[in-house]
Amino acid sequence: MVFQQMKNLLDILEEDWKHYQRDTELHEVLDKCGREARKLTLIYC
Repeated sequence: MVFQQMKNLLDILEEDWKHYQRDTELHEVLDKCGREARKLTLIYC
């Protein structure tokens, strides 16, 4: 039961990863969010 759920989750993650790799707009958004998060971390730490 648990093994099957883990396998299903891995299958879903694999599909999501394939879509993510093709989506350049998403890459840009995530990069920008990452840069902003690092700036905030440096400011508040």
